[in-house]
Formats: sequence, structure tokens, C-alpha cells
Amino acid sequence: MKKFLLILLLPIFLNAQNFNDALRLSDLNPLVSAKSLALSNSNAAIVSDYSAVILNPAGLGLIKKSMLTGGYNFSSFSNNARLFGNKLNYTTTENNFNNIGYVYSFPTNRGSLVVAVGYQQLQDFNSSLKFDGFNKNSSMINNLSNQNDDLPYDLGLSFGVFNNSGNYLFDSTIITGGLNQSGTIIEKGNLSAFNLSGAVEIGKNLFLGGTLNIYTGSYTKERDFFEDDVNKNYQGETSPGIASNDFQTFYFNDVLDWEMNGVDLRLGLLYKLNNNISVGAMIKSPAVFTVKEKYSVHGESYFGSNVGYSVDYPTSKIEYDITTPMEMSLAGSFRFLGASFTTMVNYIDYTQMEFSDGLSVSLRSRNNKDIKELFRSGTNYAVGLEYKIPFTGLFGRIGYAYRPSPFNGDPKSFDRKYLSYGLGFLAANVLKIDFGYQHGWWETFGDNYGVNQSRTYQTIDSNTYLISLSYFID
Repeated sequence: MKKFLLILLLPIFLNAQNFNDALRLSDLNPLVSAKSLALSNSNAAIVSDYSAVILNPAGLGLIKKSMLTGGYNFSSFSNNARLFGNKLNYTTTENNFNNIGYVYSFPTNRGSLVVAVGYQQLQDFNSSLKFDGFNKNSSMINNLSNQNDDLPYDLGLSFGVFNNSGNYLFDSTIITGGLNQSGTIIEKGNLSAFNLSGAVEIGKNLFLGGTLNIYTGSYTKERDFFEDDVNKNYQGETSPGIASNDFQTFYFNDVLDWEMNGVDLRLGLLYKLNNNISVGAMIKSPAVFTVKEKYSVHGESYFGSNVGYSVDYPTSKIEYDITTPMEMSLAGSFRFLGASFTTMVNYIDYTQMEFSDGLSVSLRSRNNKDIKELFRSGTNYAVGLEYKIPFTGLFGRIGYAYRPSPFNGDPKSFDRKYLSYGLGFLAANVLKIDFGYQHGWWETFGDNYGVNQSRTYQTIDSNTYLISLSYFID
């Protein structure tokens, strides 16, 4: 029998922690309030609501009345994927309670002192992919077999090769390509933070603020992958000694579950040169996340004469730490004839992502080396315009954001672009209602296994709607 049953090898599969896990926690497009969403988060130099705790905590110093705020968002993610020339579109939706916060402005004779506490959802991991295409050159079965993975063997899809002395050498399979490949990948979850923030006016029109974020979140990725012998290329025996004639279908399912916790600190400055011009700056410290990961695998195979095999492997569990990069932001605002022009630039060096604890030394070292080689630094920017519509009490807003791909060598089409707009209304000077919408689009690709053996080319469209309410307390 394979390996003479001297040892039991756990399946290798494709779940080893890698650079994508670090990127998932480092490359965030924060969703903080309807107003900020409509302005594409370009308003860090004039932010004067609860979203300041994320965009620039110094902006809290501009708040003169205490307030209670909350928000709710709806998002959709549409992926038009192409596999070997065949296109499929798949869309998923998600809705969440976005935030709740309380801002207290202390009565002062001069200057300002403001504190804030609350909960903020920062990132929605909702995404989807559906694909279907004929691969004449390779198969996941062969890819796993070449890694001596146990799954193909346990499903009767591969066999052990031995030398003349009867010693096991490696696994092999006759199923090397000519299969139809199809499946879905669905990702969901969110990253949220409990915020403790404050700001003080340290000089005339000069504000200093800080926020401590305590992160919590979850993430799930579930993949269904099928390989079907639609052309009946493999009618013979695939695993000598067991019933394995007339191969029909291979099914692979794996589920990755995360629970994560982390912490970071944000420090901000804001200076009002006059009533029309203000500038701001913020530094975000590296965040340290502890990830508790569970990974499960299920496989099935089907042959002629109603023969089939099924296997479930024990769920693997591991805990490790990821450190995200420091970020630096600069922002400006200019007000003219009832319109406010806003801009923001944000610098992040993705090569500073790091697996900092919890994995084997060799895997941690390999991952961190990959990060240095595959990633680059990038500058995100955003611009926005807010206009107070005369005689209506309405504020119209529009914004645009550009986030370059963090990977070295990616084409411009892989950069993420966002166009947004929205409205705001202040009722009776006590209730502020804001609505924001953002549309994003970009391209990317993904490998089902190996490198460019079963690659999906994807065109992404994302849509996010957010409504925020703020009630001012005298």
C-alpha cells in the first residue's frame, strides 16, 4: 500500500499561509460615514463628525456640539470572470450595521476638548467568483499528485510508484488534463474597531487628536471546484487495485475561517489657516493582528457503475500574528463661494507587511521574503467637492479615489478606481441625515492552483450605499 502505512501524511492542499493573508489586513478602503463615502474619504482636513476617529482624529476638535451618530450600509460585489475564453458573471450582496458613536464636546472658555467612543465597521470582505471552462493542458488532480498530496490517492485518482526494492518513490496519475473545470469562490466577513478617541486645540486653530482602535473581525472563504471528464478521455483504471474505471468527476471543497483581533494607534494634526483653508496630517501606526485560523477540506470522486469515494480531513487549527505597515496621510481643504474642495493623499509601503509570530521559522521567513519581492509602496489619493445648495438645506457631494495595485509590475487596469456621490441634509439644526454611494472598478486575476495553469481573469465592479444619522445634543 502507499507509503506502506508507516506514516500518515496530512493533505498539503493550497491553504499554507501566504502574502495574500497579510494583504487582506493591510489594504483597507475604510467605510466610515455616508458623508466621507460621498467624498471618497478626501475630507480629512475638514472632517467634523464621528468619522474623524478614523480619517483624522484631530478633526474631532472642530465639533462644537455633542452628538450621537449611527450608520447602515449595503454593498454588492460583481465579478465577470473568464476562464479559457469562457465568461461568467457572479454577484453577491451584503448589508451591515456600519457604526454607532458618541462624541462629547466639553464646555470650554476658549479652545476645544472633545472625546469620542464607539464602534466602526471598517472593511467588508464580501466578494465572489464563478468560473467554467475547458482546460486541455492541466488538472488540479495532477497538480496535487505532483505534490504527493493524499487527496487524489484517497479518492482513487492517483497511485503510488515504487522502485524495484518496493520502496515508495512518489505519486502519479493518468489524469493530466482535458477536463472541464468549474466552481465558485465566496468570501465574506468584516473587520470592525472599537474606538477611543480625543482631540484638543493646542493653539489657536491648531488641533491635535488621537485614536486607539481595538480591532475584531471574521473572514470566511469557501471554494467549490469541479473537474469533469466531459469528453470521456479517462475510461481506464485510475488507481490499480480498486474500482476506478470510467472517471467522471472530481469535487474539491475547502473552507478557510478566521477570527482576528488587533490594535493600532492613529495620531492627527489639523490647522485652520483661516475660515476657507485648512490642512491636516495623520500617522497610523502598524497594526498587530492575531489570527486564529481553521481550515477544512472535503473531497469526492465519481466513476462509472455508480462507484464513488468521499473523504473529510480533520480541521486544522493554527494561530499566528500579522503586522501591517505604517501609513501617512496629508489632506487639504479650500472653501470658495459655498463650495468646499477637498483632497487627500495616503502613503503606504506594502513591503513592510510581516508575519511576525506563530508560524514555523521557515514558513515565516519565506512569506516575508515573498512580501519584499512581490510588493511595492504606493500612494493613494482622493479628491472631493461639497456644495451647499442655496435655500434648500441640502449639501451635494461628489468624490473620486485612486488606489494603485500593491503588486510590482501590475498593469494600470489593476489599479482600483472609485467614483462616489451623495447628499446631506440638516433638519431643525439637530438631526443630520447623510446618504453616500460609491462605485468601484478594477481588474485582477486568480489561480485555481499552480501558476497560470488554471487562471481566471476578472473584471470587478463594487457598489456601496451608506446612510448615516447624527443627532446633536446641546
